[in-house]
Amino acid sequence: MKNIFKIQNIPRKVPVASRFSGTTTYIHIRNTKFLFNADVSIYVKSLMVRATPLDPNNFYDLDDIYSHVYNVIGGETTLDFSVMEKMLNKYVLNFEGAPLRNLSFSTFLDENNKRKFVVKGEMKEAIWLSFTMTSTMTLDKTNNQIVITADEINTMEIIPADKFMKFLHVSLKNLIDLPQGLAISINKNSFVIKPLSLFPPPQLTGKMSAIKLEEKHIAISFEQLERVSVPARPIPNAVSDFFLFGGDVKIGQVRFLNMHIQILDRDPNGIFKYHIKNYFKHISEGIIRFPDAHAITISTLSYPKL
Repeated sequence: MKNIFKIQNIPRKVPVASRFSGTTTYIHIRNTKFLFNADVSIYVKSLMVRATPLDPNNFYDLDDIYSHVYNVIGGETTLDFSVMEKMLNKYVLNFEGAPLRNLSFSTFLDENNKRKFVVKGEMKEAIWLSFTMTSTMTLDKTNNQIVITADEINTMEIIPADKFMKFLHVSLKNLIDLPQGLAISINKNSFVIKPLSLFPPPQLTGKMSAIKLEEKHIAISFEQLERVSVPARPIPNAVSDFFLFGGDVKIGQVRFLNMHIQILDRDPNGIFKYHIKNYFKHISEGIIRFPDAHAITISTLSYPKL
């Protein structure tokens, strides 16, 4: 008897490992120094982040910092002046013909016990001119930016900012010509900084709700744009960690589906220093445990001990 084989056009099933669940990955960061690179960091008191892939059909890939956006949906951070100085001097104003250089920041309390922001640096006119600007810092909520308004400028002598500008017959904007598209700009007699645009990838978005000028840093609070219920951590008593939950997360060549991933400092008493670009070193140096089928803990070393 002849064997007859009938070829059927059976639809190919996509393996489970290559499917995208379509759910969202959230990150809850606590008591952590979050490093974008060796120069640029923020201290996170508590921050809720939605990791959003730029491709809506993709998943959160830790290996590709350009593939997703960190949407800050609530919390508090601090930005040190020393980090601001590096970001502006080394990354923002490092182009040929930049009109500002050697910026540094400090504060003091005035006679009314209000904290004033001091900007020192050099600006290019015909020659490089050193200046010290005493200013007031405010938050422009509508445009999600920090405004640093000059009170007085010290060049050869201390004179009020408005008289200084009147004497030169120019505004600060005309005196310092900054190109469009930078994270720093000038509006009348104010420097305007978009702090979320200062940082290297991954891109940050969020809505600032308040700022507080401290002695050596700016404390920044973010509006709660979304209410998220944070699940119980595998190690609940950790005080400093980077906790991912929900959605699909790719770490190296491994894809985790809807797992609870807790990355924390091996030293329980320290502030975890998490370097996003060197995340895999944190993983490879870590002690990895699976408390259950849906959770992973990675106890690792802080940067730069890796």
